[in-house]
Amino acid sequence: MPRTFKLYEELEKAEKGHLSDSSVSYGLDKGDDKSFTYWNGSIIGPPGTNFDNRIYFLTIKCGDDYPIRHPVIKFTSKINIPSVNQSNGNVEARFKIF
Repeated sequence: MPRTFKLYEELEKAEKGHLSDSSVSYGLDKGDDKSFTYWNGSIIGPPGTNFDNRIYFLTIKCGDDYPIRHPVIKFTSKINIPSVNQSNGNVEARFKIF
């Protein structure tokens, strides 16, 4: 599926409330972004964890090769989890390929 169609499908799913997890929301940073490149999102911390009752904000950049390559994600809210660089908020993919 071409990049723009995939991203449009993702946007429709978010706008119509068809996400499988109600603690996550996302959408285009600017409604007139025809390239579907810049997004923003929020995550509500899961109950019963250290993140409970907290809202975390993030930015998402979908490059030209999305969905083959993952988007660049950056937390704009301070969060302490191993995959987030504490100095700049960038999510760092740490996957091992067998």
